[in-house]
Amino acid sequence: MAPPISKKVYIFGHSFLKKLKDFIRNDPSLCATVDRLRNNLEDILDFNPDIVVLVVGTKDIYNRNQSPLSVASAIRDIVDTILFVHGIPQVIVLQTLHRHVPTCHTRYPVDIDWFNYRVDEINSLLID
Repeated sequence: MAPPISKKVYIFGHSFLKKLKDFIRNDPSLCATVDRLRNNLEDILDFNPDIVVLVVGTKDIYNRNQSPLSVASAIRDIVDTILFVHGIPQVIVLQTLHRHVPTCHTRYPVDIDWFNYRVDEINSLLID
């Protein structure tokens, strides 16, 4: 039997990933938005992965000044940049997840129904 083909996968995005990296480096700046990811695309090139997994959109839709359409468009744009400008063979965009009523104080208080509606809009706009 042939050995499995190994692939390098780069998970890029969500603040919990950034938090882990920054915790290790003792850096407190923790906010993953589409714009911030776009400004840090060189991280992808340095790693030279076969697959990029994007975990992005949650921080962007908390911003009332951004519509679900504008966030989805920005995500599609960064996917196109990764695929066609940087030549990464595959990009996977993970679904943005609903929030539930917090049982304790939350760092980003938001109307849960409003937020979840926007999550549904972004997810439906990104389905291909």
